Amino acid sequence: MRAEAGILHALEKHCDEGHVYGLYEDLIERSQELLGVEQGILEKAFDNLLASREIVVEAVEGPHGSDCERGGCVYLKSFYAVEKGLANRLKALLSIPVKNPGDRLDDIRRLVQKRLAVGLSEEQEAALKTTLNSKVSIVTGGPGTGKTTLVRAMLAVFEGAGKRILLAAPTGRAAKRLSEVTDREAKTIHRLLAFNFKTGGFQKNEENPLDADVIIVDEASMVDVFLMYHLVKAVPATAVLVLVG
Repeated sequence: MRAEAGILHALEKHCDEGHVYGLYEDLIERSQELLGVEQGILEKAFDNLLASREIVVEAVEGPHGSDCERGGCVYLKSFYAVEKGLANRLKALLSIPVKNPGDRLDDIRRLVQKRLAVGLSEEQEAALKTTLNSKVSIVTGGPGTGKTTLVRAMLAVFEGAGKRILLAAPTGRAAKRLSEVTDREAKTIHRLLAFNFKTGGFQKNEENPLDADVIIVDEASMVDVFLMYHLVKAVPATAVLVLVG
């Protein structure tokens, strides 16, 4: 029992460092350093955890992969459930065609120029056109690369097409900044999903989705896999999701 608890603790610490899963050899080594017990005991404890579904192992290809159960990616069951759920939900969203608000670059360029009084670079124009034609998009780049201008251009085009837009960010500070640079209301993701403090759950989900055609999330790299799973579950099948960060 102590060995099982040690393996779970080592895996939890691994997740605290930002990982979603661990690798078998690394977990056994960490657990051995922590507990000072023989490897054979840890191997038996690992098999017990696997049998009781406290952990889940997914086989992978490559240098860390193996056909045996001990050779793949080792997940805590909750992390495995949300990562798989998130992947399936994204796959479902991506299978639905995009209702394009317009893909003629000249029209888009004129609209952005009229509404924002700025011209976009070739790279920004290409990114904007890609975003308009994609069900799920990731807009990434360091400070000063034009992400904010690109978001404002997206808003101009989507609003010009009569789309309902929601803006969100993971923290209050990030939401406030997004609101300031776009001159539109932006909410934290918890507020957007109507977090219920009594139940500890979200009122917005697949059965009660968000009322929007476009959902733009800033500082998306700050969002953990659990919150992202709940967010994507609440994205309507007809909506476009844009992750910025």
